[in-house]
Amino acid sequence: MRTRSISVVVAAVACLAWAASAPATAQSGPLLAELVELRRIRGIIPADSAREFAVLAGATPDQAAAAKSLVEAARLDLSRAVNRHLRMIRDEQPSSERIDASERRVVESAAEVERRMLTDLRSVLDDAQAGGMERFERSHRRALYATFDFLPLPLDLVRYLRAAGVDTGASPELAEVMLRYETEGDRLLIAYARAVKAYREFSREPYDASPEMRERSGRTLGEQTRASEALTRFQSQVLERVLPLIPQDVQDRLVFATLATELSMLGRTLKPANTPVVREALSLNLDAEPRARIEALAAATERRLLDRARRFAGEQAAFERLSPEARQSARSVNDTPKNRFYADITSIQRELNASVLALLTPEQRSAYDALPVRDRSVLAPILDEGEGDEWWR
Repeated sequence: MRTRSISVVVAAVACLAWAASAPATAQSGPLLAELVELRRIRGIIPADSAREFAVLAGATPDQAAAAKSLVEAARLDLSRAVNRHLRMIRDEQPSSERIDASERRVVESAAEVERRMLTDLRSVLDDAQAGGMERFERSHRRALYATFDFLPLPLDLVRYLRAAGVDTGASPELAEVMLRYETEGDRLLIAYARAVKAYREFSREPYDASPEMRERSGRTLGEQTRASEALTRFQSQVLERVLPLIPQDVQDRLVFATLATELSMLGRTLKPANTPVVREALSLNLDAEPRARIEALAAATERRLLDRARRFAGEQAAFERLSPEARQSARSVNDTPKNRFYADITSIQRELNASVLALLTPEQRSAYDALPVRDRSVLAPILDEGEGDEWWR
């Protein structure tokens, strides 16, 4: 293995940053700058990129230090490119043509910064570490998951299990699933990101109802739908296989993590201790016994919700194995695993609410009714005194 002092490494990669020489090994896939919309361009070089690179490439301390310098420099260059664009629009009140041209330059500059960073990071490694660089590039693209909602695995499963202390290489079955997640999942993620970007960019164009525009609308929407279905099907199967292979406490946390964002958007949670009725009831001046009973009810309900969520993961994977026609038929009558899951957790939550309120004395219920209402629903847009209309618009 080559050994270099940190000063030599940093000096070498600094020269490479401006030499425009071709990398020794081809890039393993598209850049994030090519896959994200302009509004997300600042996120193409995550702050923890150097740490992830060091872990996946098996970097030495000198290599890790060089990577840290490269990532910091790239993030600074990216920030400069974006800031120039934002200030030009703010300060010069440019025409739409100049704005369009500046947006193109931002994307081109961001792509060049990202490409140069990946090339320089690769140059820090020796030949035996090439596989680690490919793993890092796939991990780098998985930052896209933070930009998508309503996926079965809206997170980087490799990072998640590593942070949870799970040794994915200890089980041959788990190692095989995770290898598929990294490789096949990368291909499907790229296809989905490209389709989403194409459809969203098309949707912002002026629509003139011409035959060409209608054809493009149908084509881009169809491509996004097919890519979404393929990635959803794959992720559902990965989740179904991974859950039985990891410790129970990690299972529970993973199930919660995969559903938390979507549940929050729909006003649901798997953590009943955080729900409005439980929090409002516990804010009352309760004796120790009813307080303990409410806390016990919330804990028991959480176990029920997590158990239902684990079953949903398997049901969703089975649903995704059905034919497209069968899935569409189920969707047409709202009889999908997701519909049933949300109906069940809503019913469980209502049971908890009723049980909690039944523990209150008439005096406590009167005090409860006088409390300010937490987390008001937009379905009941009654404003507080002095509150502006922007709350529910």
